[in-house]
Amino acid sequence: MSFSNKSMEAFAEYFEEMLSDLSPARRKVISKKVGQQLRRSNQGRIRKNVEPDGGAMEPRKQKYSMTRGGKKIRSGKMFRNLPKAKYLRVYPEQDEVTIGIGNPLASLHHYGKEMTIGRTKSGARVRHKYAARRLLGFDDEDIGKMTDTLLEWMSRD
Repeated sequence: MSFSNKSMEAFAEYFEEMLSDLSPARRKVISKKVGQQLRRSNQGRIRKNVEPDGGAMEPRKQKYSMTRGGKKIRSGKMFRNLPKAKYLRVYPEQDEVTIGIGNPLASLHHYGKEMTIGRTKSGARVRHKYAARRLLGFDDEDIGKMTDTLLEWMSRD
């Protein structure tokens, strides 16, 4: 499900009023917890190759079957290492939280961009356009979890 800018602005305004009474250090702790929660839900979706809206990601292009030393080499699962915390970083601030992808190739997949992948024998560039596979985002369940986390932290005083 996609969210309109209006609904996200209303969500932000609601919690902005609630968070305005808290100290900057406390807000940063809360944004870190929310960011970790969002990272966990995005990690699960990336492992399952599901986009944030619930649809399946476009499948990986099949590689030619090759053998090396009698062993068959197969195409592996997409984004094997990306769900690790090393690559999905949480950057909490007192007013916002950002989740960044620490892998340049993953951002090409996320936005569906084109990249030079090699050269021919004559020196001409070989370019490839990656299919757009949305890696980061949130759905209704994530918004519900964020709301619960924020309310829990607000009631701790």
